[in-house]
Amino acid sequence: MNDSPSTHARRDRIVLSIGAGVLLLLLVQTIEKAYRPQGYDFTSYLLATKAFWHGENPYLTLTSFPFIYPLVVCVLLYPIAMLPYAASIVLWFALSVAALAYTFYLLLGKQPLVLLNGVLSSLLLIGVLQNNLLNGQINLIVLALTAGFFAGLRRGATTRATMLLTLAIAIKLTPAIFIVYLLVRRAWGALALTLVFLAALFAVPILVSGGIAWNWYAWYATHFLFSQTSNPGFDAHWFSLTAWAASIASTPEARLIGMAVIVALVVTVVVWFQMRFRDVKSQPVSPAVFALYLLASLLLSPISEPHHLAFAIPAVSLLIGKLNLADGNSLSATWNVIKRNSHLRMRWASLITAALLILFARSVPGGSLCAVMVLLFSVGFSDERRLSDRESLPVT
Repeated sequence: MNDSPSTHARRDRIVLSIGAGVLLLLLVQTIEKAYRPQGYDFTSYLLATKAFWHGENPYLTLTSFPFIYPLVVCVLLYPIAMLPYAASIVLWFALSVAALAYTFYLLLGKQPLVLLNGVLSSLLLIGVLQNNLLNGQINLIVLALTAGFFAGLRRGATTRATMLLTLAIAIKLTPAIFIVYLLVRRAWGALALTLVFLAALFAVPILVSGGIAWNWYAWYATHFLFSQTSNPGFDAHWFSLTAWAASIASTPEARLIGMAVIVALVVTVVVWFQMRFRDVKSQPVSPAVFALYLLASLLLSPISEPHHLAFAIPAVSLLIGKLNLADGNSLSATWNVIKRNSHLRMRWASLITAALLILFARSVPGGSLCAVMVLLFSVGFSDERRLSDRESLPVT
């Protein structure tokens, strides 16, 4: 039995009211955390930005949370860093929430029950979202930019898409994996524009610093990027295969070889899925491939932090969209369909398994790694024959 429009509207109002209450509570908790003596992660962003504009190496700022992002972040955050501390906290929180909402909009468009999908995705990853918001992390901003990149490709707005991807990479290097996507898709124009925009954007900090940023880039590469080829051990919340490979190797050479093998294997798997979903040349952009590349970036990142799992949001949202919720059926009707459909049973089981593994990652050895792998193969082996243009990223 289908719900009436008035029922949908009433349910949406209830969901929005509860969501607003939860966000208000999270904002209060964020402010409390930000005003601790050591501050929180966003405090280090602000201090690094101020150091940059005072001609000091932002990577040597004395904070409890080291600044480990490209210098472009210091340029972009300058207006926020000039605000009073309280105002910057609230504004950054609002921008993060807006970025999350924008990501869901780009992924789901105006599909039925879009709000329900977003809420369910958020609930399944509530620990991850709470971690990002309470610590003032930058991941939700980067996620929205990458979603905008795919939405732009869907519209054929290549210049806009590549600018958003460039900005995402300049903020956090993780989305650089989408360069592989453009190569496989043979989007040579988009690839060329991305490389040109990247060169221009990374040059901005050098220009505004009078050239001294060259030294800071060198410090960043030497003390952060290259140092990630070794790790002291493998913790339960880790999901990075490259970090695991580095942790079990006995020599620097063995670490590099092991990490290179992992990169080759993961990229091969994702490229195979991209070809399987026919996301090549002039074919429609696939949201499944978008989600797969983000999951692959988690496996390849040399650092595993719980807040990075925000990049699993598109995969979770995509699977929820395939759980027979979008037609507005009652729970009993939905259950009857699930019992008759093996694909739906597999998706429900994989989604619940992944959510539980992420939730209890610290008590389950390799829990986050297993969760990411479950999501990757669940999305990858979803029935691509049901993937139609209406399921692709919407024209916005």
